[in-house]
Amino acid sequence: MVFAKPFDKNYFLYADHTDSTEFFVKNGKVSVRSAISVYKRVSSLSLQKPWGRIVELFDSISIRVIKSPSMKKSFIPLILFFILVLSSCLPAQPTEKVTTGKPGDVLYKEDFSNNTSGWDRFINDGGIMDYDSGGFRILVRQPKVNFWSTPAGNYQDVRVEADVTKLNGPDANRAGLMCRYRNGDYYFFIISNDGFYTIGKFIGGNAILLGQEAMQPTEFIKAGETNHLRADCIGSTLTLYVNFNQVASVPDTDFPTGGVGVIAGTFDEPGVDVLFQNFVVLQP
Repeated sequence: MVFAKPFDKNYFLYADHTDSTEFFVKNGKVSVRSAISVYKRVSSLSLQKPWGRIVELFDSISIRVIKSPSMKKSFIPLILFFILVLSSCLPAQPTEKVTTGKPGDVLYKEDFSNNTSGWDRFINDGGIMDYDSGGFRILVRQPKVNFWSTPAGNYQDVRVEADVTKLNGPDANRAGLMCRYRNGDYYFFIISNDGFYTIGKFIGGNAILLGQEAMQPTEFIKAGETNHLRADCIGSTLTLYVNFNQVASVPDTDFPTGGVGVIAGTFDEPGVDVLFQNFVVLQP
């Protein structure tokens, strides 16, 4: 059971009684004590400072930060406040019309030159997600955690492409593309700089690989260079290309539409630092 209680007059502390794990927001930063067990148990847990920045923690592989309208301090009773926080922080169902076009049409393009174009950004002790050097940088300072970001948009059949460059950290990393994001569920297409790839889905708080039990090796990943990734989400078929070579194609029907984005994360070693550039969404 997850509950909230005042940490002091400005902050709230959230804990899981099942294992006494605690984490809290203070000075715009997330502090964590053994939080992995909570992430594995709780599919969506929201932390909110009274003045309105929301931090959403999605199980063991996802942390996302989004902005909310500024809130004034309130004296709402604690239980009512907590209910309102949870209901307001859950990702909304996509309400926008599905964006489509003719084959080859550019549905969305991002060169990351404008840091107000709508991608989620944050800087805290856990890492960084932000516009940087003509790209979108993700730095993950904690082990076994993924950061991801999605711009606005709702799509069905798409071809998503981007260049990803390792800036620092271990070669045993995770970096890739997302499609059909909806309410915290999505498909992911991931490579690591030590030469492995996978396609999978994140559903109901669990990461599931599709068509394989573990990440598989490929000679097409360039360990010390920029890698061009392409993810096709067409009907029930999901296909990953690495440097213009197809490496995997699998079927799945769980998510018909949703958003697109980028994702990066760590295994046992923290410090993954990657830069995404030339992000584009095309109509297949």
